[in-house]
Amino acid sequence: MADILLGHAYFLKYDIIERRVMKPYPPLGILYLSAYLKRVGFNVEVFDSTFKDFEDFEAAVRASRPRIVGLYSNIITRENVFRLAQIAKSNGVEFVVVGGPMHRNGAIDISRTVSTSSASTKVNGRLKN
Repeated sequence: MADILLGHAYFLKYDIIERRVMKPYPPLGILYLSAYLKRVGFNVEVFDSTFKDFEDFEAAVRASRPRIVGLYSNIITRENVFRLAQIAKSNGVEFVVVGGPMHRNGAIDISRTVSTSSASTKVNGRLKN
């Protein structure tokens, strides 16, 4: 059982353009956060959705039974985050935290993401050293 399950909402199978290019990038910010949380004593698992599907996320939530799910969102993955938050909450996750970059043009509004999904709270901005 994990204390925290971290993930992002980018699914390569739904991105036709990126499938042509086939240069997906690793979720480094989530991996950095995972390393820090482990260092301070949390049991953390990471779900990399790049080559997976929503059903795989639900299976990961059921297997790890985390109290907290942390999801990274951006303009491309916003709708997927809604769905992942709902999956987490419907499988007994107590807190869903959504984070991502702030955009000056309002292209993504994490506050709206929280209010229109099953997310518990939000974090604006990116991880920086």
